[in-house]
Amino acid sequence: MAKRKIRTREIHSARPTIIGEGEETEYWYFKHLCSLTKTSAEVRRDNFGPNVLRAFERRIKAILDKNGSVVVVFDTDVMEHDMAKRRWMQALKKKYCDHNDVLICDSYPCIEYWFLLHYADTHKLYSALRPSDKVVKDLRSYMPAYSKQSKSVENPKWVASLRADGQEQAARERAVKYAEDSKQYSDGQSYTNLYKFFDKYPPKA
Repeated sequence: MAKRKIRTREIHSARPTIIGEGEETEYWYFKHLCSLTKTSAEVRRDNFGPNVLRAFERRIKAILDKNGSVVVVFDTDVMEHDMAKRRWMQALKKKYCDHNDVLICDSYPCIEYWFLLHYADTHKLYSALRPSDKVVKDLRSYMPAYSKQSKSVENPKWVASLRADGQEQAARERAVKYAEDSKQYSDGQSYTNLYKFFDKYPPKA
C-alpha cells in the first residue's frame, strides 16, 4: 500500500513588514516604537508614502507570497469624500479581516487620534472639514511641539514620551472602548485600530 503523502503547512514569519501611506509620521513612529519595544519588524522607508497606498494589495500579495506577514497602516479621512477610495478601503478590510498574516491598522481621522488617546479619553466627532488638522490641534495641547512634517519626529523622544507613565496601555484600552465594533461607536466618530498591533505583537520592553 502506498504511503499517504502528508502535506505540511509552511509556518509564516513572525516578523511583520509594516507598510503605510504616511511618508513621515507613520514611518518614524513605527521605527522608534519597534526599537523602544524591541519588536522585530521590517520598517523600511520605501514601504511608506502615498504611492504605497495605491499599491497596497500588490505589496500585501508580494509579502504573503514569501510566507511573510504584513501590518497595513493608513488614515481614512482622505477617503471620506472619495466614494471609490472608501469602497476600496471597505473591501480591503473585509478581505483581510480574518487573515492571520494581514493586520489592518487604520485610523479615523488619522494616526494622531491614536497618539491623542495616550493623553485623553475621547471619541469626539470631528467636523468633516479638515478633521485631521483638528485632531493635531487637540494633540498639541499635550505635545506642543508636535508637527506632521517636523524633523523632530526623527528623534525617538516623542515616541518614548507617549509610552511613559502607563499612557500606552491607557491608549490601548480607550481604543478598544471606542472601536468600530463597540457599543460606543456611531458612524463618523473617531476610531483607531492601532491597538491591534500591540495585541498581536506585545512589547518586549
